[in-house]
Amino acid sequence: LSIVYNVLQNHDGFIDVESELGKGTIFNIYLPASHKALSPKEEQILLKGTEVILIVDDEKVVRDTISLMIKNLGYQVYLASSGMEAIEMYQRHKDEIDLIILDIIMPQMDGQQTYVQLKQINPDIKVIVCSGYGQHDIIDKMLSDEGVVGFMRKPPQMAQLSQVVRKALDTPKTERKHECS
Repeated sequence: LSIVYNVLQNHDGFIDVESELGKGTIFNIYLPASHKALSPKEEQILLKGTEVILIVDDEKVVRDTISLMIKNLGYQVYLASSGMEAIEMYQRHKDEIDLIILDIIMPQMDGQQTYVQLKQINPDIKVIVCSGYGQHDIIDKMLSDEGVVGFMRKPPQMAQLSQVVRKALDTPKTERKHECS
């Protein structure tokens, strides 16, 4: 719900909740109408690949959604639901994994703590940090590290995700960070 709320706020929308004990809950989502047609240059090409990506997010629906998008772009995927699981998975498959998409806000071990441990395993890792919240101090600090090659706001759109992932994989870590908002 926090991701939905953030998206709605970013698009001048709102959510109305109706809840009745024993009957359930209804969420009504309202977004302003747009009559603007996309021009050809606003349409974005999907960039694909075959590399292996580790997706780390504690929310199953987010993890599964990003995984489906990444797989549809041709990539292979490993999934981890926590920082500890990501570290264990990376230790087993570090020679295969080309990129990590890492959620920042997770219980027990957050994205920053996970990143520090992953970097001890492989100082040359490439990570895209991911958050449903606006950029804050933790993200700013992580983006200053050369292993963090991009930032992505959740939930991503397919074309933007494809471009951020492709640029992260193709760009040396010391070059400019890429953002998907």
